[in-house]
Amino acid sequence: MTKGKNEPRSANPSTVAAWEKLTWNDLDDWAGSRSVSRGKSYQRQGRVKQLCLSEAGVLLAWVEGGERYATRVELDAAKRRRADRIRSKCSCPVGLACKHAVAVIVEYLKAIEGRADVPAVPDAEPRWAVIEGGGYDFYDDDEDEGDWLDDDWEDDEVPQEAAKPGTPTQQIRASTVRKDRKISDTDIRSHLESKSHKDLVSLVMQISDRDPHVRRALADESALAGGQFDLLLREARSEMRSLTAEDAWWDSWKGEGHLPDYSGLEERLKTLLAHGYADVLVELGEELVQRGVEQIGRSHDDGGTSLQISKCMRVIDEALLKSDRSDEDKIIYAIDVLLADDYGICDDFGSVLDRRWKKATWSAVADRLRERLERQPKASRDVHDLSGFHAREQLTGWMMDALDKAARSDEATQLCVAEARDSGSHTRAVRRLLEENAFDRATELAEEGLRETSPRNAGIISELQDLLCEIATRNEDWILPAAVAAARFFDRPSVASYRGLLKAAKRAKCEQDVQSGALSFLETGRHPERAGKSQSKRKPGSPWPLPEPPQPRPIEPRGRFGHLRDGPRFDVLIDLAIEEKRLDDVLRWFDKKEAANKSASRPFPARISRGDARIAEAVESLHPDRAMVIYQQLADSIASETNPKTYPEAGSYLKRIKRLLKKAGRGCEWPAIVDEFRSNHGRKPRLMEVIDGIDSRPIVNRSRK
Repeated sequence: MTKGKNEPRSANPSTVAAWEKLTWNDLDDWAGSRSVSRGKSYQRQGRVKQLCLSEAGVLLAWVEGGERYATRVELDAAKRRRADRIRSKCSCPVGLACKHAVAVIVEYLKAIEGRADVPAVPDAEPRWAVIEGGGYDFYDDDEDEGDWLDDDWEDDEVPQEAAKPGTPTQQIRASTVRKDRKISDTDIRSHLESKSHKDLVSLVMQISDRDPHVRRALADESALAGGQFDLLLREARSEMRSLTAEDAWWDSWKGEGHLPDYSGLEERLKTLLAHGYADVLVELGEELVQRGVEQIGRSHDDGGTSLQISKCMRVIDEALLKSDRSDEDKIIYAIDVLLADDYGICDDFGSVLDRRWKKATWSAVADRLRERLERQPKASRDVHDLSGFHAREQLTGWMMDALDKAARSDEATQLCVAEARDSGSHTRAVRRLLEENAFDRATELAEEGLRETSPRNAGIISELQDLLCEIATRNEDWILPAAVAAARFFDRPSVASYRGLLKAAKRAKCEQDVQSGALSFLETGRHPERAGKSQSKRKPGSPWPLPEPPQPRPIEPRGRFGHLRDGPRFDVLIDLAIEEKRLDDVLRWFDKKEAANKSASRPFPARISRGDARIAEAVESLHPDRAMVIYQQLADSIASETNPKTYPEAGSYLKRIKRLLKKAGRGCEWPAIVDEFRSNHGRKPRLMEVIDGIDSRPIVNRSRK
């Protein structure tokens, strides 16, 4: 084909003209903004290789991701909408309208813009075959089953659930390819039974040569049949130690990393169990738990290693039940591995503990755990060192469970209360007393816990207060829950804590006074004068009707960045006004907030925040001009951050301005606004691409030609 003046090689002028009209909005409509963003990133990183153009105007290129994919893209000028004109096919699993196709389009448009030559497709081009033969037919027996075929995959384009350590990508994909003919187990069995002994041995050896897992399984069977148990056990222990010594890591975004493959060890353990070696597997399991927990603790693999080790531990769990150990020893073993396990790899051992063992067995287990507990030091109450506390709490928890199953529940309750006073586990003891309807003892213990718990341990204080509120509610005492709700509102004021306070105050029949005091606090930052320890000590004429809750956290300033501070809570007032649709109040509190920020002595002036977008959204209908000012400030603020990932967010605020102007019949004002924005931020090409999308400008910049 003859090359036209200043046109890429092999390009028909009409084809080039059609490509030149494409906008970023067209690409978004076709492939989705996520794929477009990634495709642009691929193009900038130079991942598009050997781009060429066929005589029919079809683009063809390699695109390098986790693998190299062949991609073709063409434009069908007969379609009315430009987004409908684009057609693509790729050898990646997504196949259609993928990020690789977007990268190819952008690369070609950059070539047009820079007047660069694009070579013609070579003769005998192999990529056509790769594309046609590399597409994947995925199972689609269910209409929802194909929903995972989107462009959310990263470079390797392999579904997470299909990823298997040590398995080549092509093998993974082969497992997802549709099988036109389904072969049942009955078909396979009939086929094998029809073969002679010699042919069957030959077939098994062929499979063994092709599959190392099959070969090792056969080798293990042969070793056991030959009495070489010690050799097989040494190999299993050596493999376990080698696997647990590996460093596991996985980057799910890039689809890269290293996961140790425990599948061979799992099969070897199953082989040993099938031949009756349950007791040696139980011994091996103790070391596997210890080493496995250490390995998972130093790994960064999103749980891949723990999932594999847990499969091996399922075999150990089965071996424990089949072992010659006593029932008591089996229970102790299961408790020990669960105590050592911080990652859920031994969860299946819960089935051992759920079995119906005799009461005498559970009683013996409880006594052994008590002996162990007596040898342990008391747990520390230091909020910064809770490891000893949690370890002791777990051990006593198992002991209480054993006592309950041994019909010794009174001893379990005594242990629980004693541990609360010795080690600080008050919440567990209070809950147990509540289950036994011992309300007075539960109240006494909860109040004791509040007095003894460090103010820094807010979680325990909150739990104990909740338990006291539960007791009060059962006794139809509504003042205490309202007092606790008030303390939490003053500590962390928000719309949710305000609503919770009013709800509690309504039940306590003091809603009006509480609402007045709470709003005054939000507007001034000053706490209302509180009553005494009980409502009966309330001062005459006091506007605040609620007492202090039992031993609350101190309400004191916490420094520059603490939750408690002086001054109005403008954000809460704004959110309340938005919720109640008081739009004038929304702007009134926003203006006061802005004035307070400007008058405050700070090393840096306060900037508009992304949270202020809710204000503009709320007042759009009544005060569109104010909304547009906020949107413009947000767009400028985000653009000033110079973070390309946030540029689409800046563009979204400009889109809202354009929409509001159009709705008000003032569309003529838009060019001046966007030109000013371009003038302020024109040195950021990726941001300008976003703005081009808003204005539906072609991707190809004609002014550069």
